[in-house]
Amino acid sequence: MNVRNVMIRALVVGAVVLFAGIANAGPIATFGFTELNGDWNGINQFFADDGVATSGDVTRILPVTQTALYQPGFAGPAGYQMTMTLSSINVPPGTAVGTGSLIVRDANGDTLTANIGGSWIQNGPFGFFNGLLSQVMFNETGDGIFQGPSGGAFSMDFSNVAPPEPYDGAIMTLTTGSWFNLGTPFSDESTLVHASILPEPASIALAVFGLISTTFRRRT
Repeated sequence: MNVRNVMIRALVVGAVVLFAGIANAGPIATFGFTELNGDWNGINQFFADDGVATSGDVTRILPVTQTALYQPGFAGPAGYQMTMTLSSINVPPGTAVGTGSLIVRDANGDTLTANIGGSWIQNGPFGFFNGLLSQVMFNETGDGIFQGPSGGAFSMDFSNVAPPEPYDGAIMTLTTGSWFNLGTPFSDESTLVHASILPEPASIALAVFGLISTTFRRRT
């Protein structure tokens, strides 16, 4: 993980703590991945999925911390995929609106799925997204255990710490090297994502993650 990624993830952790203090209800789980492959079709679609260098984790926070690990070179059905449709690109300049969905697969085919909605901001060659998750679901294939392809696992039953699914959340994504210029596609740009899953609506979290965006622009 490079220095930029370390800085961004540190900012996210700080925002999660701040959100917990504001809302009196911290996240029940988080997930994050670095060195994803980001692709832009030059029209309206952005994609991010895992590659050979991708690493990350899905972590259950409550009642105790348990982590499913994804280390570079993991194989099998496990992986991360995000599809996002962009609109209002460069209106105003250096911004875009993004909506879409994501899926995280574990070692045995269990999945974490969610819808995404939020805003992109350009900072030089970088694109920074902060937004909300909705319809967050842990979808089991039978054993009810979310297992990391590189080790670690946790129960997908959150009934003792949260109301029934679906959940909400907040998400941040950074893609490096290119902006979403119309007619200029790009592929395999280094992309990272970090998100928190919350047992209640996350409208306050969006404001908090907006502070991350402001801090990022000031430091780069």
